[in-house]
Amino acid sequence: LLKSVGCLACHTWNGLGQAPLWGGGSLDDVARRRSPAWIATQLADPHAVHRTSRMPQFALTESEHTSLVSVLAPK
Repeated sequence: LLKSVGCLACHTWNGLGQAPLWGGGSLDDVARRRSPAWIATQLADPHAVHRTSRMPQFALTESEHTSLVSVLAPK
């Protein structure tokens, strides 16, 4: 899902993805830096977290949203 949605066009995760100059950085340790609630909000509406965010708003299903949060912030 991280590949098909497009996350890895601007982020890296587990050795996969891109790290462009203005990219979003590594997602490997995002759960150490951000809460699951923050990650959920960022995925649902990036501009609610940071109004000048370059991250696009993706049309995720509820299942996709839940899956991505689970992968990025495992319990």
